[in-house]
Amino acid sequence: MKILIFLLFLLNQEKNFQIMIDKDSMIYLSPEIEEVLEVEGNFIYDFSVTKKGIFLTTGNKVYHNEKIIYEEKEGSIFALTTAGEYLYFGVSPESLIFQWKDNRIIKKYKIPASNILKMVFDDKNIYLGTSYPAILYQIGKEEKVLQEIPDENISALNLERETLYIGTSPKGYLYSLPINNPKDLKLLLKCEEEEIKDIVIKDKILYFITNSTKKMPSLYSFDKIKKELKEIFSFPCSTLFSLAIKKETLFVSGSEEVLYKIIPEKNYYLIYGFDSEAITKILLYEKEIYLATGYLPKIYRLKEELAKEGNYSSPIIDLKFISQFGKMEIISYLPLFTSYEVYTRSGSNNLIDESWSKLEKLKNGKIVSPENRYFQYLIKLKREKGKESPILKKIRYFYKNLNQPPKIKTINIETDSENPKIKIIKYEASDPNNDSLIHNLYYQIKDDKNWFLLAKEIKENEYRLDSRILPDGYYKIKLITSDEITQTEKEVLRDSIISQEFLIDNTPPKLVYFEKYKKKEGYQIKIKITDSLSIIKGFFYSIDNEKEEKILPLDGIFDDKEEEFLLEITKESFLLNIRFFDEFYNEKRLNWLIKF
Repeated sequence: MKILIFLLFLLNQEKNFQIMIDKDSMIYLSPEIEEVLEVEGNFIYDFSVTKKGIFLTTGNKVYHNEKIIYEEKEGSIFALTTAGEYLYFGVSPESLIFQWKDNRIIKKYKIPASNILKMVFDDKNIYLGTSYPAILYQIGKEEKVLQEIPDENISALNLERETLYIGTSPKGYLYSLPINNPKDLKLLLKCEEEEIKDIVIKDKILYFITNSTKKMPSLYSFDKIKKELKEIFSFPCSTLFSLAIKKETLFVSGSEEVLYKIIPEKNYYLIYGFDSEAITKILLYEKEIYLATGYLPKIYRLKEELAKEGNYSSPIIDLKFISQFGKMEIISYLPLFTSYEVYTRSGSNNLIDESWSKLEKLKNGKIVSPENRYFQYLIKLKREKGKESPILKKIRYFYKNLNQPPKIKTINIETDSENPKIKIIKYEASDPNNDSLIHNLYYQIKDDKNWFLLAKEIKENEYRLDSRILPDGYYKIKLITSDEITQTEKEVLRDSIISQEFLIDNTPPKLVYFEKYKKKEGYQIKIKITDSLSIIKGFFYSIDNEKEEKILPLDGIFDDKEEEFLLEITKESFLLNIRFFDEFYNEKRLNWLIKF
């Protein structure tokens, strides 16, 4: 299965006009697209072309060319057809069929169903497909229900050699029904999609389009003899509306302003040049293709002759960064009397506005638009004589992103959980151009204006600093990151960041005083310790080298650089060991032989 991936072409702010693009992205002039008429309303549901002109329905109005010939105030008209000198159209949900001639209703038919969705005819009769219930009804020399279909809606209907082919929804059934033996209804296929929207026949092959909430709309072929089903294409739109075949070429339309031209197993094309948002029906009349549209409701004619000129506007191309432009390389095929011109423009926004540069023609193949992030090119194809189109086979444009500076997002200083003397300097840096980065680290001690090199040409995103190499004090770290590995000397860019202040403290607290007191029921020892930089975090003692005991400060909490401790002792003579440390685990041990 091949999937059409031309969604990008549908996002243009500029309209592509009279242009056709194939599966290899080659660009051609399309057949000439001629606007035939425009009517009021939103949507053309059905239309027919005769020598007398065009008949169409917009849901509540029926037109003959631009003239309203019938208006329905309460119901809706979804289907019409012309047979001989008569026009037939169905009104839903009244389920009436009107036979129209010479600006008046000749006859009315009442149908036993809610909605009339499809109409086809042969030399004798009109055949109708309905919903609620889904029935096939015949009007003409005889009025009758041919068959009731086991689904809710007849969503597709075609006639070939006395056989009706029926597509349904929401079960997605494909049936055949012989007109001369309407009891012989055969289920040909149960699709995985909910709706078969349209059917055409070529020899032994049925082609049909589907819509589904489960997958993208698709085009299938079904071999009536071999009973083989093939998926030909999936379409990048929400809904398919119509299908037609001309010789070996299929035409498919849907909810985007593009007509798909498909030659099975050979090529496919997208035809641009419609002002409307949806192409609702395709109709072959004589040698030309007619198309009805919605939002705006128009009728177009796709002629056999190629257009004289066409414009192709590329999507807006995001170069990611402000860029310098080079040349455009275009490989083309130019028959005699054909030509093309290329224009470009650039801007800083992803929508074209007044900030964009004007369209400028290439000069000696070079893009002359000013440096910018967004870019678009416009190609004008022309054909003065002959029957062939100029073809642009391949388009390449050259540009260079201007260098962007690295970006340092964060820098943090952490203490190693296993060795508190190690400071881990972590930083996060990136480069918009994906250049390789190199880092240099500098340190500054408080009250000194100078920065000193700590480490250079680091490629990793962290550095482990052994704080014992530096004096105690408050420090900051500066990180300078550059893309010098990748860029030339003139184009090197840098970014820098300074960390928050952090403390390096490798000196343990000091003993301030040590006093002992004799009490009535024992002895007390009062100890005071202090640290010049850090909070005192722990104090332990032991008597005669027995079990070490932890003691809290007199105020009950370690929260200051100076703390007092009181020991209650019952012995008159003993060996006292004390151990204390600050928040950086700088530890001091002392011992005395005590006698009271």
